Amino acid sequence: MKFQDQVILLDPYLSRNPEARPRQPLTPKEVTEASYIFISHGHFDHLMDVPLIASQTKAEVYCSREAADSLEKMGLNRNQIHRISTDRWEGRFGAFHAQAFFSSAGSSRYELELLGNRAIDILLVPLQGHSDICDIAARYVKMLHPKWVIPHHQDDFPPPLSPDRWRLLPLLNGSKKNPRIPG
Repeated sequence: MKFQDQVILLDPYLSRNPEARPRQPLTPKEVTEASYIFISHGHFDHLMDVPLIASQTKAEVYCSREAADSLEKMGLNRNQIHRISTDRWEGRFGAFHAQAFFSSAGSSRYELELLGNRAIDILLVPLQGHSDICDIAARYVKMLHPKWVIPHHQDDFPPPLSPDRWRLLPLLNGSKKNPRIPG
């Protein structure tokens, strides 16, 4: 994502399973520009490519303490890592700001209602790990009203586990803000 003169990466996992769809032709070595990398959580499919990308771009990385420990063990320079250990953390980066919200495995209705009172530009929704995950993601979108929805986990497992991310689109009808899905 590019914002003015800054390039922002969210969970940049590019080393996909070759059977995953949609195909991801970009490799970590080809990423030559990044200002900031934000990591949602410390699983391999969020961290694996971060050390290479951050090292070659000199990007600053923002993540949890656990993810930071893993990144250090993977060889990333600790001076590039910013540990987020406070719920509702906010950071200002020139003309944009980022917020981090802690959640258990799946946000509770209470957490979603709290967040629904804030302006949310980008929502990352996981599309894996639950038989009705698209319905759950649609509920998040309808409660939070983001401008953009970025699905993840839909393409890092071998088929037939990978659901079609476009199944989510019809479920978003009735959302207040007509969110967009890149791709």
